[in-house]
Amino acid sequence: MTSFVVYGFAGSTFTRIVRMAFAEKAVPYEHVAVGIHDGANRSAEHLARHPFGKVPALGVDGTYVYETDAILELLEGLHPEPPLFPDDVLARARMRQWMSVIHTYAYPAMVSVLMWERLLKPMMGREPDLDAVGGVLPEVRRQLGLFDEQLAGTACLAGDAFSAADLYLAAVVAFVARTPEGPDLLAAAPHVARWWEHMQKRQSVRDTALEI
Repeated sequence: MTSFVVYGFAGSTFTRIVRMAFAEKAVPYEHVAVGIHDGANRSAEHLARHPFGKVPALGVDGTYVYETDAILELLEGLHPEPPLFPDDVLARARMRQWMSVIHTYAYPAMVSVLMWERLLKPMMGREPDLDAVGGVLPEVRRQLGLFDEQLAGTACLAGDAFSAADLYLAAVVAFVARTPEGPDLLAAAPHVARWWEHMQKRQSVRDTALEI
């Protein structure tokens, strides 16, 4: 039986995506914490797993796979049930589209700026940069509007079937919802809010409750 080790700290957006995917498929794995703020990700040991010093990395029977998309691809191939990748070609393309959008555009706005300023800085005893928050909010609203338009006609982000794209969105919306601006942002995106309410009932989301 293939053995898996997920390397990455629990508060990491992309580590959480991978952990949710394992939970959705009920595949056992070991979780080894690797921090970023303490420099553990730059250790020689971790650079052997992920040469760019990011998280997560996945240990698979003595070898390593890194980058979240690749890890999910491997997991889906080894454990196809329940599926996280749609069979329908268009639905799978939509899934890939939204995963890329979230990684490339939503994460920088919603996590790197909004979450950092509104959640992490106060937890570290630092004052948030309210100018940075104000500057990013229009883009966060615009992006949530795009997700809202998609979810107005479908139960899930890539279509009617749950997919890996929903895990990606859940990992960033979970942070947005916890910011002071979160309630108003979600109120302006009612289909995202409805989707998020359902997502919070999934065992995979509850099992990977945020730790930051």
